[in-house]
Amino acid sequence: MSVLQRHLNPLRSGSGEPGINTCETCVQTSSVHTAIGGFAERFGSVANWRSTWQQLVAAVDRVAAPSANAATRISNYIPDRPIEVCGGFDSNLRFTPVDRDKRTRHRVGVLGAIGLNKGFAQFLGLVAAASQKHAPIDFIVIGHTLDDGALLAHRNVTITGPYDQHDVSARLLAADLDLGLILSTWPETYSYVLSEYWSAGVPVLAYDIGAPAERIRQFGNGILVPAFEEKETLLEYVQAALMKSD
Repeated sequence: MSVLQRHLNPLRSGSGEPGINTCETCVQTSSVHTAIGGFAERFGSVANWRSTWQQLVAAVDRVAAPSANAATRISNYIPDRPIEVCGGFDSNLRFTPVDRDKRTRHRVGVLGAIGLNKGFAQFLGLVAAASQKHAPIDFIVIGHTLDDGALLAHRNVTITGPYDQHDVSARLLAADLDLGLILSTWPETYSYVLSEYWSAGVPVLAYDIGAPAERIRQFGNGILVPAFEEKETLLEYVQAALMKSD
């Protein structure tokens, strides 16, 4: 089984979190996220990693989370500590729609560094399905991906390349998107990508998981689809969302 195949449907059951045995196996076979430096030397196992952080949290005066979804997930591991939901630094952000002229081809984008955890496999499958069916959609990657070459093999894709944070607004404005996608395959704790879309007046289609789903339910300005639909089925959801936005 390829790395991409292992990430197509990683969180299908229950709360969207695998059991400890699955986590241990994944770490042994696929390593850990690069943000966790020296995992093997410092912790050695997921169980020890969790235990270390549980002890740290037990010693602090206050525990806060940026979303209710994140608070609920954290509380599964520290059930004796109250968790305050504080929202993100831009939690007062509101969506202001942008009027866009109707066009024969729609523009659909993803924003950021799109790796496996951000739904690269699902996005690649969506692009391929749209290309095969000759769907009138152009896909724009505002940023870069795990494998730009695999995407650019399809003629319906443009990739703008890496950017600095202060360039995001200008990049989104230039992309002129009809729809932004959030296809993360893990539960985001807040999602500033969603904030960037909304700041640019771009409606969003997101998987029904994590903080993006929570925020869209609270404020609207987006469409939720079952996690983790892919390929032709995901394309159908995208096309329906585009029809709704016209």
